[in-house]
Amino acid sequence: MQIVLLEPFFCGSHQQWAEGLQQNSRHEFLLLFLKGRHWKWPRHGGAVILARKFLVSRFEPDLILATDMLDLTTFLALTRKKTQNLDVLSLPDLEHLGTVR
Repeated sequence: MQIVLLEPFFCGSHQQWAEGLQQNSRHEFLLLFLKGRHWKWPRHGGAVILARKFLVSRFEPDLILATDMLDLTTFLALTRKKTQNLDVLSLPDLEHLGTVR
């Protein structure tokens, strides 16, 4: 399976998780990301930049995997011609994955 992983805040735990997933999976990944700066801006503008990166890539994924830091609706609207038949999975806040309370 070919998976594109969208991460507009690529640093710290988000980076560790994405790289760990890629390294420990039998699937092929394309990581599209923005550097982890100014946490609020990537939520709003990151979808536009990541959409551009995705559209120019020759990668043909079976699945889009996005974290909750991405405005997924905007990303999908901008990439509809290439993503209309793809499965999409949006993950919850990575800070809380695996957290036991």
